[in-house]
Amino acid sequence: MTRWLDEKDIGRYLKMSGFIGLFILVYVMAQLFVRAAAEIVYEFRSGAAGGPGLGYRLFFSGLLALPAYFVIPSCRGETFREAAGFRKTEVKKILLSVLLGIGAAVSLIMILNFMPLERWFPDYVELMKKMNESGGLIPRVLGAGIMAPVIEEIIFRGFIFRELGKNVPRNAAILAQGLLFGLYHFNLLQGIYAAILGVLLAYVLVWTGSLWAPIAMHMAVNNTGTFLHVVSGKGLTGYYMLLALALGLTASVFAVNLLRTEYRDEFLMKQDYNNTVFH
Repeated sequence: MTRWLDEKDIGRYLKMSGFIGLFILVYVMAQLFVRAAAEIVYEFRSGAAGGPGLGYRLFFSGLLALPAYFVIPSCRGETFREAAGFRKTEVKKILLSVLLGIGAAVSLIMILNFMPLERWFPDYVELMKKMNESGGLIPRVLGAGIMAPVIEEIIFRGFIFRELGKNVPRNAAILAQGLLFGLYHFNLLQGIYAAILGVLLAYVLVWTGSLWAPIAMHMAVNNTGTFLHVVSGKGLTGYYMLLALALGLTASVFAVNLLRTEYRDEFLMKQDYNNTVFH
């Protein structure tokens, strides 16, 4: 009887799982440390419980975790740039990735606006309230709009996607890292759309061959969300929400189509990302 996995395969998958866990754990521990330290300092200075908003915590958590992501590849005989997938790409692809991010964010937020979130997902509503009260626009942009996209793309579309790509087929790696990205958010609704977004971000990485593109897209998603929160606070009617949804979906489909076309056209012209990562 043929065994599906031999000892060598088991060892390889255990090693892969260990590194994936390490990549996530470093950032989670950095967030926990920054949160605890911030609360202690805040209480010491003000004499009250609390601490700085989520935006500041995300920013400083990223700064704290980032050096570890330079050390881990070097211990494996790789450079940070190689392990994360930072390669040159065309400005046109970056702009298309930004357009896709804006379109995806607008579409998602308009869909959520039509849902009875307070009844179906009260924990998500509470989470968004805390995020929107994270100390003003600047910390939200610095933390959720810049630092979080950079560090999360390095972890999930960079290190984890590449680690999976060494051991499983490409589409399986795309789905697996998307699922992990969703689970990482520890919230049902946010986890669902984060998983879908994670899959799309991985395809953007494959289509462009560079981590810069999903970073740009992720930044566009988060900052568009911040902007739409300010706009929606002034009140949007159903008509305008439907129009925004249609425009968002149109922009998303347009950007995906062009990115896929560029990828197909270049497939036979130069070494493809799929050939450098997946075996």
